[in-house]
This record gives sequence, C-alpha cells and structure tokens, in this order.
Amino acid sequence: MASIPNVSFHCKIRKMMRGQLRYAQEGLLDRNHLRFFTLETIEELFASNGLRIECVFKKKVDADWNVQILNTLTLGYLKNVLHLHYIVRVRR
Repeated sequence: MASIPNVSFHCKIRKMMRGQLRYAQEGLLDRNHLRFFTLETIEELFASNGLRIECVFKKKVDADWNVQILNTLTLGYLKNVLHLHYIVRVRR
C-alpha cells in the first residue's frame, strides 16, 4: 500500500501558476517529498519496479464550481485535478 500526493491537484496548480511554490511542514510540498507524481507517473513508477497496481483509491475533494465546469466542458479531461492524493495497492 502506498499513499501518494497528486501534484496535479487543482489547488496546487493554481498556486504554482501564481508563482507560489512554497515548501511546508506537511502536505504536498512537504520538505520530505523528494519526487512528485501524477496518476500516470505513479503507474510508471511501480511498473518499472516489477510491481502491478491492483487497485487505486482516489481521495476526491470538492472543487470550486469553476473547476467542475471546466472538467465538464473538457469531457472529463481534467478529472485528475480533482483528486488530492492516491492510495494504491500493488503486488509483485
């Protein structure tokens, strides 16, 4: 089992677009996080180490209305920006 923060979460993207990339004691920009992942790169990480993802649990957070509308207008293309982090179960 692994719990991995989603670097493409909409709140973090908006802050980064404003130039607000500040490390903190906890959360996505925790000083202990050495790498950042999206769902695609999480899958690549485990596959490259001979592991298979069995299940992905997505922690969805209510997004602002504008993010929800944008996701709807793009036919779900931005669905991954709605997830704060992923919990994955993997096997060899």
